[in-house]
Amino acid sequence: MTNKNFRLTPLNACLLLCSFSVPSWAATINTTQTANNTQNNDAVQFNPLKVSTEGGGSESENNETQNSIYSTPAAVSYVSGKDIQEKRNGDINSVLRAIPGTFTRVSSSQPGIEVNIRGFEADGRVNTMIDGVPQTFRNSAGHASTGGELIYVDPNLLSGVSVERGSINGAAGMGALAGAVNFHTLDFDDVVLSGQNAGIRTLTKYGNNGSGFSGMLSGGAKTQLDSGAEADVVGGFSYSNYHNYRRGGKDGEMNVPNASNSPKSGLLKFHVKADDANDFKLGARWYNNGFLTSGYYWEMKNSTYTFNYAFTPDNDLVDFKFNSYYNVSKMSYDPTIGGSYTKRETEATTIGFDLANTSRFSFDNTYWFTWNYGGAYSHDHYAVNEYRGANPPGKMDKARAFTDLTVGLGMFDLTGAVNYDYWKLSGHRGPCEPGIGFCPPTGGDVDVSNRSQAVNPKVTLAANPVDWLQPYVSYGQTSRPPSAREALWALAPIGAGTGGGQYANLDLKPETSKGWELGTNVLKNDLFFSNDVLRLKVNYYNYDIKDFIYNASVAVPGEQYKKLLWVNSPGTTNSRGTEIQGTYDARVAYINLAYTHAKNDQPVGWGTGIGVGDISFLPDDTATIDIGVRLFDEDLTLGTAMDYVSGNTQASGFGKTERKESYRLYSVYGSYKINKHASTFFNIENLTNESYSPAMSGDAEEKSGRGRTFVVGLTTQF
Repeated sequence: MTNKNFRLTPLNACLLLCSFSVPSWAATINTTQTANNTQNNDAVQFNPLKVSTEGGGSESENNETQNSIYSTPAAVSYVSGKDIQEKRNGDINSVLRAIPGTFTRVSSSQPGIEVNIRGFEADGRVNTMIDGVPQTFRNSAGHASTGGELIYVDPNLLSGVSVERGSINGAAGMGALAGAVNFHTLDFDDVVLSGQNAGIRTLTKYGNNGSGFSGMLSGGAKTQLDSGAEADVVGGFSYSNYHNYRRGGKDGEMNVPNASNSPKSGLLKFHVKADDANDFKLGARWYNNGFLTSGYYWEMKNSTYTFNYAFTPDNDLVDFKFNSYYNVSKMSYDPTIGGSYTKRETEATTIGFDLANTSRFSFDNTYWFTWNYGGAYSHDHYAVNEYRGANPPGKMDKARAFTDLTVGLGMFDLTGAVNYDYWKLSGHRGPCEPGIGFCPPTGGDVDVSNRSQAVNPKVTLAANPVDWLQPYVSYGQTSRPPSAREALWALAPIGAGTGGGQYANLDLKPETSKGWELGTNVLKNDLFFSNDVLRLKVNYYNYDIKDFIYNASVAVPGEQYKKLLWVNSPGTTNSRGTEIQGTYDARVAYINLAYTHAKNDQPVGWGTGIGVGDISFLPDDTATIDIGVRLFDEDLTLGTAMDYVSGNTQASGFGKTERKESYRLYSVYGSYKINKHASTFFNIENLTNESYSPAMSGDAEEKSGRGRTFVVGLTTQF
């Protein structure tokens, strides 16, 4: 696309209006579109965050992404695949917990990731994606689970992970209450060395204390077709053999349950650039694993398929993107291990598409406009056999139409956005007698549905008083529909059974959130020395949530005893906090900081903490400090990190809570670039062998933190 700005003439105005008929898609977590209205080419430019769904592997691209984080007027974060491996040993839970405002619910033997943003998780409150594809698998399983969405992804195949907190414009915010997380998998540029048409990349790791062996092999090639089009293909396969580990502390007991698992995963992507304007991508990703958790042995399979198309002609009015996807997650229990539900089989499928177009134009060389508009749709189907327990089946259709317009005038950028959301939940109400509980006068054993809609606006005002400073303020609204797990609840029948239709609450209202964010970005080059950089993002948020859905012990009309049902909480739930992330990098040395102070007053469900509902009480304070040096022309990197988690509240079941103790974890890491084809690295986790209970892990995970663990690795590219 040309860099020239488009002048608004009558002809072009007509073209702009006609462009409404052109569908488009935004596959990335896109924050507020900020107009580039400064004329100082030497200044730091404040641009919108654009993290491609396929990542991008070079150091310059990663630096560009980091700069975009600290020049985006929203609460956004990004971690590269290199840091995931070398600083966090591929531990995705550890990676997310070191991001401000972001946490995870952990189980020591569960490789699935359950993401929490600002104290909210499960039932669609956080849109968790792989390459822009929502992951909706869930399984309530015993008292050691929450029933929230679990994402299964191999860290060896990741190029990075991006997080956006709060109200989100566009496709990524559809139906999400608190934010979105996107895991980006390897692309051609991550695998093949720059300047080469073909190549391979390998990763090999080995460690003690259960880390075992982990390896990845990937390769890619590109060519020019007779038609003049460019085509490339990339594929990769990863295998790991993790064993059970010894917990921290002097005694160092082996973890219970056994945390052994051996994930196998892969990807295959095709890319054709037909000409300067047309770009096509086709991709497949898969993950297989088996593990023992919550008293059952899970066989887990996940497959994700995508098709992307981009149309970017030499016209500032058209920047069109389309994405379609299909995702299926299948889980079955080993029938020889476990209790009443050993024959359970589930399948969660998601099919959908997103489209959007971005138009850029100016008026009288004074006002600069960036206009993004489009739509999104997804259909989720959760199926489970008669051994469903606390997992009612159901279908969810979501749709969103969105538009946001950024106007740049002088030092100010004003963005106004409107997101129209529609959803429909459908399923089956089990047998019930009229007048009992929520059973309607016509009785049960019938198909049911519920639908609703909402308009969720967002307004952001950002200022650029100097070339390195950007304060901003935003107001946003979000909403989340009741899930099938909540609205079609039928208690938890033991063994085979569908439960009671009188407990399905189809009158649940959607959760709605309204609130403010106030923040500042700092991005300053050459602060003290040539080529050093200071990046800083400080953000305060305060949201009120109405009709928060939780489980409560409720008197049921027509029944003698209270029952555990899903209801809307009366009044307002408040979520507020401060998030700080920053880095100072002088090349020879660097320091990175992440800090969160969070307060939530959401109600405590009767079954929260014992397998029903989420354990979503964030620690009051979390902090990560990462300090390192680069030596020998930056070929050698040595660093150390400290993770602090304050005392925190944890649900213990039956509407009760308890306080958990704080802890500090230290790690050291290092890497050495042997040459352009090979580098080696090491990581020591929990250096002091601390005995601790990970926050948000439940009573069953008391003192389950991993003890001191040493890992060495080698990466190659040829």
